[in-house]
Amino acid sequence: MFEKDIQSSENSKEEGIDFKMKTLLIGGVRARIQIWDTAGQERFDTVTAQYFRRAQGVILVYDITNEASFRNLYKWINMMHANAPDNMEVLLVGNKSDAEAQRAVSKEEAENLAKSHSMDYIEVSAHQGNNIYQAFSKLAETVLRREQQLRNERVNSLQRTNGAANETVSLDTPEDGRSSECRCFSS
Repeated sequence: MFEKDIQSSENSKEEGIDFKMKTLLIGGVRARIQIWDTAGQERFDTVTAQYFRRAQGVILVYDITNEASFRNLYKWINMMHANAPDNMEVLLVGNKSDAEAQRAVSKEEAENLAKSHSMDYIEVSAHQGNNIYQAFSKLAETVLRREQQLRNERVNSLQRTNGAANETVSLDTPEDGRSSECRCFSS
């Protein structure tokens, strides 16, 4: 099970923040995930804001059987937009998919919220362990794909720059003694 091999921080219980680490193998790449679970407690808002500034990905979780937990997402989304980089990947997770009979938030409503904020969406059951690995691996894959895309863009940019740098321009006077003309341009 996914949760069994997650390493817990020694002092996470004392601090009130559940901090764990997990390494996933995604497409042959090791992705090290840090999980900071504040359980939505307001006393950790400052820590959460600082985390958002450095995070590459975030999972926002709500309880599908609790309308208030869904409405509370707006607070977290606003905090995220105020503190996170624009390119941070976000996954919205509806927990307690095993309690369909008690559902208070429709899947469609959650999907619409996710879509309006450019988030992916998945439902899980922490109680049964359903889709937990899929949620974390989905976010890790998205972050890794974005990082690879950024690397490719940097390489392409460097190649274009190096291509121009490899052109040779002679500043010497032509051998026949004539003056030469310099045609320079700036883009």
